[in-house]
Amino acid sequence: MKNKLKQWFLVNDDDDDVEFFRVALKDAGLPVHIKWISSCSDLFYELQSQMPDLLLIDSMLPMQNGVECLIKLKQQENLFELPVVILSNQHHESYKLQSYRSGAFRFVVKPSKFDNYTAMVKSLFELTYQSKHIALQNFEMNFAEPVTSE
Repeated sequence: MKNKLKQWFLVNDDDDDVEFFRVALKDAGLPVHIKWISSCSDLFYELQSQMPDLLLIDSMLPMQNGVECLIKLKQQENLFELPVVILSNQHHESYKLQSYRSGAFRFVVKPSKFDNYTAMVKSLFELTYQSKHIALQNFEMNFAEPVTSE
């Protein structure tokens, strides 16, 4: 089966993280084009003309954190099924739970070693084949309880 080129958006203001993703995708030989977007507001501009297969949002963005961006995104009916992965440098259980309740497809703690980025992008790639169906299930399940900001 020939893999169609996947389109991923990476919302991240850190140049190093973006380069790690690009190199890891190349090293893994995956048919993915990654588009770097530096802010949540720029993301909404890009989504007017292009829809990715997978959206990766860093937890620490300027102006809004990743969950705030996710909540704004999931309020748009046309973006309801878009699979979103929240990327974090640390594992905070409360932030992870808030991410899932807000409609995240996955919460991923970024690797501390570059070598592990390749394994991470391979796993994320595998999930894109089933992501739209699972994202819809997560969205319905997670919004059964109200989202509150802390």
